[in-house]
Amino acid sequence: MATLIGSIQNPHGESHHHTAAAAKYNKMACLCLHWRIFLPTLAVIVLLVIILTAIIIHFSSSSRDDLPKQTFYPAPEDPEPNPNTTLPGDHVIYSKEDWYGVAPKFERQLKHPTPFVVISHTATPACYSPVVCAARMRNFQDVHMGDSHNFPDIGYSFVVGGDGNVYVGRGWDATNMHSGFVKRCNIGISFIGNFVHDTPTNGQIQAVQELIKLGVSLGKIDKNYKLVAMNETFTTLSPGVVLYGIIAKWPHFWKPSHDDIGMCPYTV
Repeated sequence: MATLIGSIQNPHGESHHHTAAAAKYNKMACLCLHWRIFLPTLAVIVLLVIILTAIIIHFSSSSRDDLPKQTFYPAPEDPEPNPNTTLPGDHVIYSKEDWYGVAPKFERQLKHPTPFVVISHTATPACYSPVVCAARMRNFQDVHMGDSHNFPDIGYSFVVGGDGNVYVGRGWDATNMHSGFVKRCNIGISFIGNFVHDTPTNGQIQAVQELIKLGVSLGKIDKNYKLVAMNETFTTLSPGVVLYGIIAKWPHFWKPSHDDIGMCPYTV
């Protein structure tokens, strides 16, 4: 009987034992095939998720880095249009009150018309909106008035953002932080950004040129002023080689010699 049962075959002539083994083999082969397809697909999905996550983190970090502290302040309000607050090309001049700056510790009167305009850069990330540029201004003022510098105010006369707007620092009537032969004898205008490699926006360039023209028309800047790069006044990379190359083509650009040191015509 055992022999008879053991020899029973299916219609195809295969024993039950062999059929079960074949079925098991086919199932395993099928599973292996599925895993061979599934694992590479899973790996691709995981890789895409990692890349996507890295991109999101990068751009969210960049956004945070581009937004300095104290960003809870509202955006500066546009001043009423007039020749002293709106430059040609709709470049706005924001006052210190507009960007929520603090009052200076003290001011030293600047004599007019000043013979020099000094161009620098802030050597910081750029900004392209009033809310971020205003926050940058507050940061500059915090640093300049802090223990590391101990200035009486933000160091610049004016600062121009990548948004093409002007932000008043010490303004037309107070001396600024620039030293060397231009000390207490210049209007200092700084571009927000780092122009060792980067390029300023067209709006920045236009706003600075228009601001200088306004200064001349107001009698704050001498009509025969000399445009000086900050690195011509002492050892520094400012305003950066890219920006230097741009202002070197402007009217009134002037490269002083060593004999010009101490040539400020005013007693300071």
